[in-house]
Amino acid sequence: MASQEAQVNGCHYDIMASCWHPTACFHKDIMEEFLTEVNFDWYLDANYTELVPLEMARTGNHDTLYQCHDYHILHCLYQFRRLHMAVIEHRQIDEDVFSYSHTLHCTKMVMQWPREIMYGKNTTTMSRSGVFHCIKPFL
Repeated sequence: MASQEAQVNGCHYDIMASCWHPTACFHKDIMEEFLTEVNFDWYLDANYTELVPLEMARTGNHDTLYQCHDYHILHCLYQFRRLHMAVIEHRQIDEDVFSYSHTLHCTKMVMQWPREIMYGKNTTTMSRSGVFHCIKPFL
């Protein structure tokens, strides 16, 4: 399980990024602020039958959790917020935030979201507890 290796290496779990970060890349302040602005449920299964309390989900001691489609959109908006603060405060970021392909993916998701809501689409999002490495971008 990635969580054991990450904890041994001093990493911190970011529930909105759905991964473990080394201390330099963990922006707890941004995560905590964001979590006061959103509210959704976490499940152990894609059928939404096994609810996981937020406190347990925040530990990162799981392989996979499932959320409704809104989580995917909120994850993208959260990553944009992390990137912006990294630029302003010269913080280190992880590979996911630094990846332009992830930014393209997220912008497409956000652009399609209003149309999907209009047609009642609400897909399941699956979050794996992965480990990312830090990058110090040239800012």
